[in-house]
Amino acid sequence: MRTILVLDDNTREAKFAMRFAFAMAERMEAKILIAHTIPAGEIAKEVTSGGAIDNNQIEINKAHEFLPRFNADQEFDGQIDDIDISKMDESGVAAIINSNKVWMMIKAIGDEITPPHQACDLNVQVILNKVLCPLLLIPEKWTLKKVERLVYLADLRYCRIQIVKYLAELAQHWQADLSIVHISAKGLPDIAESYGRSIFENEICANIDYDKLFFNNIKGGDIPRAVDVIIHAMHNDMLALIHHRFHFQELLGAYINESLPPNITVPLLVFPY
Repeated sequence: MRTILVLDDNTREAKFAMRFAFAMAERMEAKILIAHTIPAGEIAKEVTSGGAIDNNQIEINKAHEFLPRFNADQEFDGQIDDIDISKMDESGVAAIINSNKVWMMIKAIGDEITPPHQACDLNVQVILNKVLCPLLLIPEKWTLKKVERLVYLADLRYCRIQIVKYLAELAQHWQADLSIVHISAKGLPDIAESYGRSIFENEICANIDYDKLFFNNIKGGDIPRAVDVIIHAMHNDMLALIHHRFHFQELLGAYINESLPPNITVPLLVFPY
């Protein structure tokens, strides 16, 4: 069974991420692992003024309340666990993720700076460098919905089959379209449409068993503008790329910050390098 880990710092944004995590777990029959980054006493104090309360139970019950129903006749009866990671460093959290064979990490991204008493000191970028699963960053203002179109932004000449297989599995649970959008890596020339189509059909489609797999070739090398087209003109619901490779730095800079660039208004799935 797949495990989806949600980083929970008890903010409004984290509870939004929990909604999507449950929606995904419902479709994939996955289990949820809620990783609390705030000490239990602080969360209880934040949630209620009533004093001695079992914080973990509070958070799990709230997670149940946030469970969306995309299929009215489908009940979520999966496993929900939680863990206090407030005293762990990035290596400790990565060890938890790897030992539990976590399939995906989820973290919400807000539009405002998190208040100091709620801030998570963990650097998710450092964690991502130590694990095997991707990190899904969810903008708080994204409308919670069924994922109908996913796109993997890559240079087709360096496209990773394992990532496409992962995305095809994810897309299959939503019955979503999956597109590989080629944009040449910085310093490399654009590719001809016929050449790109040949690589796509002979190297990728031949190794991926998914009939909703598509290819687009965007020329010019203007990554931010291309992402605008991918999200707002092509109406993709999720964008995937590789950490620290090819188009990551042009889009996000050197680091994953507390907010995404204004043109990225959909969840961003970042795969470890």
